Amino acid sequence: MSEIRKIITERIETGPLMVNTYVVYAQGADSCVVIDPADAAPIKKYAQVNGLKIAAVLLTHCHFDHILGVPELVNGGAKLYIGENDAAGLNDRSISLAFMALPEMKPDVLLRDGDTVREAGLSVKVISTPGHTAGGVCYVLEESKVIFAGDTLFRFSIGRTDFLGGDYGQLISSIKNKLFTLDGNYEVKPGHDRATTLDEERQGNPYAGRGARW
Repeated sequence: MSEIRKIITERIETGPLMVNTYVVYAQGADSCVVIDPADAAPIKKYAQVNGLKIAAVLLTHCHFDHILGVPELVNGGAKLYIGENDAAGLNDRSISLAFMALPEMKPDVLLRDGDTVREAGLSVKVISTPGHTAGGVCYVLEESKVIFAGDTLFRFSIGRTDFLGGDYGQLISSIKNKLFTLDGNYEVKPGHDRATTLDEERQGNPYAGRGARW
């Protein structure tokens, strides 16, 4: 019988809007993936202290508060992944909402619904969840029953849809028809604030849960 390995997910608040950046790796591994880095410095420090190479940066969407740390990490050798319909926002401030010019960013891999990211010994499923942005995605780590939801789904709330590329109906559909239809319960790790679970949101989310009017 094979031994079940431990997956470590370290949450580090980064950037001016306190984004939840996640460093994910298998215990004993020498590399990791980073999700939504708004500041490279604390991520690099954590990786160095724990003897980890940053193999890849996975973006849930292109808003500036989730990507500020990308250029430095990519320059350090990390591969950059983003949903194909959000790639334009990396270099378009009207989409990213950036208040300052950012270095040009070129993704290595454009993701589509159903893709699998295989980096740092991990297998991460990609689910297309547009609505907060045109090309937002969530990342599902089946091995530890975790969803990295970005700004799609929060604890008893949802992401904003009043920015360029946002669409309320599309976001509700993404949550109800993509996330809530996953089999079983998952821990949901959002882009801001505290974690929740899929079962809690299925039941009690006022926008998309069982009691919602939609």
